[in-house]
Amino acid sequence: WLSRRELEQTYLPPFQAAVDAGVQSAMESYQEVNGEPVVGSAALLQGLLRERLGFEGLLVTDWHEVGNLHDFHRAASSPEEAVLLAIGGSSSLDMSMVPTDESFSVLMERLHARGAIDEARLDVS
Repeated sequence: WLSRRELEQTYLPPFQAAVDAGVQSAMESYQEVNGEPVVGSAALLQGLLRERLGFEGLLVTDWHEVGNLHDFHRAASSPEEAVLLAIGGSSSLDMSMVPTDESFSVLMERLHARGAIDEARLDVS
């Protein structure tokens, strides 16, 4: 469990310093914060990192972390749902880093074709 106070006082200052220094890319990690996988957390990636800290750069996943929403974290019932959780809605991920597996892009194209992920969300990335 990570208290809001510990998050604010211990973990946020170095991230804010990096954003203030002009960092252009960041990678989310394999971690869960209070039971929520970081890769699927709109609160952490969009609300905290993008909106509050002001990060405007490229946000990539750690290796296979979108797939891990299904395979490891068990937060998604299928690989397709994992892509929707990581990219759809108010997520702020820009890229899934798995150069040896095209399933992420195939699933994202399928979701986009069905209207589950809209064009505006893709344009953001």
